[in-house]
Amino acid sequence: MKYIYDNKLMEYVPYEEKFRLLKYLSLIVLSAVMFLLGTISLGREVEVKRVLITKSSPLPFTEENLKLKLEELCVSYPDIIIQQAKHETNNFKSELFINAHNLFGMKVARIRPRLQRGTYKVGVVTYAQYNNWEESVLDMALWQSSQCYLIKSEEEYYNYLSRNYATDKQYVKKLKKIKV
Repeated sequence: MKYIYDNKLMEYVPYEEKFRLLKYLSLIVLSAVMFLLGTISLGREVEVKRVLITKSSPLPFTEENLKLKLEELCVSYPDIIIQQAKHETNNFKSELFINAHNLFGMKVARIRPRLQRGTYKVGVVTYAQYNNWEESVLDMALWQSSQCYLIKSEEEYYNYLSRNYATDKQYVKKLKKIKV
């Protein structure tokens, strides 16, 4: 039995907790709901890839090194990523790539995890700047893991790029023409 101090009587009096059973039942139901929500998949499994990132001096940029880096980072749809890099950098010759090491035309990220080391302006547009091309690839992997984790096919990925990444309506059509 519980007691509570009664200031008027200046003594402890028996206290009967109202709704005690209801309180415990609601706690049990809430716990069960949280457990079920945590274990139920909404029809799609999310594949988790673990990547070990080591610090080393950057490799010189070549298309082959880009392919190796994408493979090392377990990036999904590496051929499409290479198409993006070729398109965004005009076959690795753009000012943005040469001066800011930005392979993908990535703008300044505000919410997601990012690796940009500064900003670089081309005309009126501000882009992310990196210390080297490998940081740009790693930033793309971070973007992909935070934005595209439910995508399960190349076509879904192209559709996502068309809706959420590209400003050019013909972006995906142009990518698909690029040979990898």
